[in-house]
Amino acid sequence: MPRTFIQQDTQINNSTVYDDTLTMSAAETSTNLEEDLNYLRTQLKTFLGKTNWFDALSDNFTLTAIHDKRLLYWIQKTDDVAVPATQNYVLLTGATKPSHNIAIGATAMGAIVSQLAGAIGANDLTVAANNGNVLQLRNAATNQPILTGGNEVYGLLQVGVNAMDGNPFGDTFSEDQAQISFIYFDPVTGNVIPCPVSDIKDKTIKYAYRVRTDFNGLPEDAYMRVNQSSVGSLSNHADTHAPGGTDDLISRFMVTQDGCVMVNTDGIFMEVR
Repeated sequence: MPRTFIQQDTQINNSTVYDDTLTMSAAETSTNLEEDLNYLRTQLKTFLGKTNWFDALSDNFTLTAIHDKRLLYWIQKTDDVAVPATQNYVLLTGATKPSHNIAIGATAMGAIVSQLAGAIGANDLTVAANNGNVLQLRNAATNQPILTGGNEVYGLLQVGVNAMDGNPFGDTFSEDQAQISFIYFDPVTGNVIPCPVSDIKDKTIKYAYRVRTDFNGLPEDAYMRVNQSSVGSLSNHADTHAPGGTDDLISRFMVTQDGCVMVNTDGIFMEVR
């Protein structure tokens, strides 16, 4: 019986013609392997958006990079949070804590927090990178911003030194319990200042926090939710509070029972990181 010994590295040759300019509608009329490969080359060039099918991606922007791209979006907590009578901070427990996991690291996914050098239990000015843990607040009774000396009050979502990245937020006496420290931004220096107890005590608030996710995990309505939220103020204070800069042009959406009222003409502010 005759036998044929095929050595793939020498007897199956490379393409004689490399052509990445074919018309894809004719792909199924291919009559040989070389044409099949050239149709694939054409499709690959189109997919990459490059001049040639073999051009390298200089910025390494692969499908994995797209899948893993980190983005931030707002989540509103609808549960009321009662601020104690003698405090300018509040410990979160039960329904008042964020529903996402703790995100401490720069790329960790979940509710963005800053981690304190010690335990929670007092107002602290520790802010995460890019002000990622700054919370938007509203008076639960009036749905209006809370002010101190004419400045809007914000919150800082924080965990203690022993909290762990990726863990769910804990309840009372848990190392993963969180707190909100109430602060405002100095309108001249941009510095973070503790909110006086007298301006926040005994108030019932609602808050919105930011979640970091990857592109694959981004909810379809991620950038619509804030427009449906009673905590509807997306201000540049939460990102880059620069005196004399973007503070004067804040995009602010206040959602009321009558609908959405836009103040200023700066448009909707959305974050992509």
